[in-house]
Amino acid sequence: MATVIYRDQLTTDERTEIEERHAPYHRFEEFWNGYYAYQNDTGRYHCPHGWSHSVSSRAWHHGHDAAMRLRWTRKIPARDEYESDDRDTAKMCEGLRAARGRTSGHF
Repeated sequence: MATVIYRDQLTTDERTEIEERHAPYHRFEEFWNGYYAYQNDTGRYHCPHGWSHSVSSRAWHHGHDAAMRLRWTRKIPARDEYESDDRDTAKMCEGLRAARGRTSGHF
């Protein structure tokens, strides 16, 4: 069973980090749908909005990313090789952004 971290269980620091990293998308319901989908084994990789550049799709993917980062920050073990790959990819992207002098952004 997956460990689910609900919105009301976020610390002040975690909320602040989400707001800073994912603004303005954290204000959309689709953000929180993606956030919970990542923590749910059945909906983890199925965005109902596809890979379009719509606000709904972007918000969902930002929520998905926020949940992954939160699990990573809280040192919750990866559930499977797919989650391990997600974390490795995020770490590589962060390293590339830092090397290019860019510290924010989704991908």
